Amino acid sequence: MEKAIVCIDMDPIVLSQLEQLALEDFGSDYVVETAEKPSEAIAVIQTLEAIGISTAVLITGFYMPEYNGLHFIEEVNQINSKAKVILLTRKMDLVSAEDIINSVKIFKLIKTNYKRDEIVQVIKDACYSFNQELELERLYMKLKESENEKKLILESISEGLVFIDREYNILWTNERIRQEFNNKYDKCYEKLYGRSRPCPDCETMGIYNGAAGYTTEKTFDNDKFKLVKYYPVQDSSDNILGILMSLTDITGKKKVEKMNSVLLEVAKLVNSSDAIIQLYEEIFEIISRELSANYMCVAGKDYDNVYIEYINGKDKLLSIKGLKDKDHQHVIELMNSLMHQVQEDDKNNYIITDKENEVEIVIGYNDKIMIFIFDTTDMSVEYLFTFIRALSDQIKIGVTKIESIKKITYLAHHDSLTGLYNRDFFMKTVNGKIFTQRERDNEEKKYSLAVLDLNFFKEVNDTYGHVFGDEVLFTVAGRILKSLRHGDIVARIGGDEFAILIQQISKTEVSKILTRVQELIAEPIKIGKSSVVIGSSIGLVYEVSKYQSSELALKDADIAMYEAKKNKSGVGAFKFYEKEIEEKLENQRIIENSLKNASINQEFSVRYQPIISLIDYEVVGFEAFIRWENNDGIYHDPSDFLPIAEDSGHMEDIGLFVLQQVSLAMDVLSSHHTYNDCFVSINLSSKQLFSNQQIDQIKVLGLDKKKIQIEVTEKTLFDNFDKANKNLEKLQKMGIKVHLDDFGTGYSSLSYLNTTEINDVKIDRTFVKQLPQSINCTKVVNVILSVAKGLGMTVTAEGVEDKEQFDFLRSVNCDFAQGYYISKPLTLNEVIVFQNNQFLKG
Repeated sequence: MEKAIVCIDMDPIVLSQLEQLALEDFGSDYVVETAEKPSEAIAVIQTLEAIGISTAVLITGFYMPEYNGLHFIEEVNQINSKAKVILLTRKMDLVSAEDIINSVKIFKLIKTNYKRDEIVQVIKDACYSFNQELELERLYMKLKESENEKKLILESISEGLVFIDREYNILWTNERIRQEFNNKYDKCYEKLYGRSRPCPDCETMGIYNGAAGYTTEKTFDNDKFKLVKYYPVQDSSDNILGILMSLTDITGKKKVEKMNSVLLEVAKLVNSSDAIIQLYEEIFEIISRELSANYMCVAGKDYDNVYIEYINGKDKLLSIKGLKDKDHQHVIELMNSLMHQVQEDDKNNYIITDKENEVEIVIGYNDKIMIFIFDTTDMSVEYLFTFIRALSDQIKIGVTKIESIKKITYLAHHDSLTGLYNRDFFMKTVNGKIFTQRERDNEEKKYSLAVLDLNFFKEVNDTYGHVFGDEVLFTVAGRILKSLRHGDIVARIGGDEFAILIQQISKTEVSKILTRVQELIAEPIKIGKSSVVIGSSIGLVYEVSKYQSSELALKDADIAMYEAKKNKSGVGAFKFYEKEIEEKLENQRIIENSLKNASINQEFSVRYQPIISLIDYEVVGFEAFIRWENNDGIYHDPSDFLPIAEDSGHMEDIGLFVLQQVSLAMDVLSSHHTYNDCFVSINLSSKQLFSNQQIDQIKVLGLDKKKIQIEVTEKTLFDNFDKANKNLEKLQKMGIKVHLDDFGTGYSSLSYLNTTEINDVKIDRTFVKQLPQSINCTKVVNVILSVAKGLGMTVTAEGVEDKEQFDFLRSVNCDFAQGYYISKPLTLNEVIVFQNNQFLKG
């Protein structure tokens, strides 16, 4: 009878490797077939069966492109129930693993990162098992032909064979049974199971009642497991003469199943544990229960001293460094002797000591070792070691996961440079304090919030470099911590900016604390051969509970800090946020309240400033500017009311108004022969750029089809680069060009600029107004032009006020310009009648 090996895998490379392996080692005795999909494999197996070739071994993966591996194996078993299935798996969930482990249809479960010799041996074992079953079936057929041949053949079978009659009398056994069950009993239940009467619900009764055969697993007195199969033996008239029992030792398989069951339990534990010592304790409980472990120890090395992370013995749990307990002294000695012997190398990372009454297994991983001590009464050293190797892998996974989570949690709350809390954690803490004070009205626990900024830190960075600057920040952080009391909280919230939450006492005491902080910071900082003295400016809000949120409190402290920064001499100054600053806020509140009615009263309007080409002087577009003049004729400067609108939530309404007005203006301009190819650029604030509603409104108004362009400032872009860039990509996909406004004012990062969806950069007016007299401004402008054009961007100069500036920008090949020299911002009606100054061409 011809036999086949069938390989299935959806990965052509893996499939080719399996085919080559099978052909090289089994091609002379077996037909080798392959398939990429389950449906193809089913067709191949059916075709083989049709031409008389039986599938002996099926090598397949668990995750299939059409359905999972178990369903596929069930279909194969319907065609050929004798095929031995080798299941390859990369990784799978616990439920799937339990399904496979509990399935009797799987001959072997093996990971895909197998070694060649390993899978060849598994295939050999599968072929052997298949051939044995064929042989047993063939011999069973022989029983009907010749009683003498039966005895001669059955003696040579490796499995134990027992032939019994209806009364359980043993009529015949082969040599294997006679050697293993060396007693004089004549009844099968006495000889095999040591029972005085037949087993309840004996399987033989089913066969006498018409069953074709039966297979079950039995436990024997010598702690062995056997697979017992029952076959009816019939005469030519189909009368049952007796029952042939086949006993196959499956003790090894059951031990593996037990090991897998324990490892599954450990895997679940690994996924749920959040503390390393707890993980060790619970793992020890499992292996002591399932495998009679007496001892488990995890230890490492700290310089030349052994330290114990975890010890669990028969009498106590200890977790101390430099253990001296007499009961565990042999473990200390063992660790001292083995620490240098256990290596990370996979080939030499274990030591086994097999004593008369116990086994010591030492496994190494990373810079640690694990010691396990077992009784040797109920399982072999080899089995224990196999289990411990697998268990140690699980422990590594668990410890790595716990350490990673701790690291992630730490990084989520702390600044990576200084180790202080970060801004996010600090603000959440302040919000919690505000809420607690309000809810409990706790007079004893009130807090003040201070913002500290280093004076002249930029100069230090520029002079000594960023590495030196980082060392300064680290030193300052330590000095701030040293100056504070228990209960005070400090965080790094920006480059050289720190925030301090001070558990409140009197203003005098708070002042003393801040003075101590500033004096300690101002002491010379020595790094390498260099020494610097740096001062600080501090702004403080007294009693954060009066604020609605931490952001508002921080904002006021920031305002006070900038007031303090007016005096940067010496150690620096600190300033409380007080009424004179509050007056400024009152003015902001008046503007905020006026903003509420400005839209309703139609007090806003839009002006359009022409942008011209410096090549041919033609108008190429306009920049839209918001203007606000209330019904009393009071004009509000955009630089005053736009920041307030941004903070108070009015910016989206103003932005929508501008979008609507520009949409109408574009309709007018597109029908005008002079401006039908011109664009209009609109400034988007941070909240507008980060608002999906505002971005969607551009599309709703059809502005994506009306040559609209968008301007964003460097601050808007780089304050939240990832979020800003994501929405800029949306705009680019609409076909909308993006201008980077105020370029060169201090927020730029060339690495970001290179990965940002920017079409044009606008040189800030602070540089333009000093051209061409200022050498520094001239250099800055030339650098901006070089960088932008190198990245394929155009350049627009804004704030061009005179002919000298205009001519200079032309001479350095700036692309576009705008400013009062060309035109002030115009109403739409003024735009229509606007004539480009002819003298520009002269």
